[in-house]
Amino acid sequence: MKRDTGLQTTVITNTLKSLQNKSVINVSKARKIYMAVESEPSEEISGGSWYSDGSLDTDFIRILREQCLKHIERL
Repeated sequence: MKRDTGLQTTVITNTLKSLQNKSVINVSKARKIYMAVESEPSEEISGGSWYSDGSLDTDFIRILREQCLKHIERL
């Protein structure tokens, strides 16, 4: 943003914080990506099925691993 706008880093940071506090934009938790509040991040940004609320969904992964192992054992 700094390169594209020519603004100083502090101006951009303060503006983004202000927009976030006013609930105009959200910040993706997986990576620092700013988007309009009414927008939903794509699975590539949010991490897809492997992530829940920006953190790795270890319970889902554990259950999936157990089910895969059961399927392989049946074969």
